[in-house]
Amino acid sequence: MTVSQLVYDGRQTHYARGVEQQKRDVAMKKVSVSLHELKQQALRIYFSVLLADQQQELLKTTQNTLKTHLERVHRAIRRGMHLPVDST
Repeated sequence: MTVSQLVYDGRQTHYARGVEQQKRDVAMKKVSVSLHELKQQALRIYFSVLLADQQQELLKTTQNTLKTHLERVHRAIRRGMHLPVDST
């Protein structure tokens, strides 16, 4: 039976653990950066949807205003009012 024990390895084990820890740290930073980018993308999408909703509401309001003006013009024409003619 043979027994062997490492007495001194020139701190190779210590440095190897340090390298592994640094690799884990780098991996965690990459995950953190990816998570931050994902959050930013989600915020951009969220605010784009909010903007689209507001634009849709504005378009509806504009459409209703134009319909109201058109109805007024039609009523005026039915009552005999003549529209100005552009002579250019």
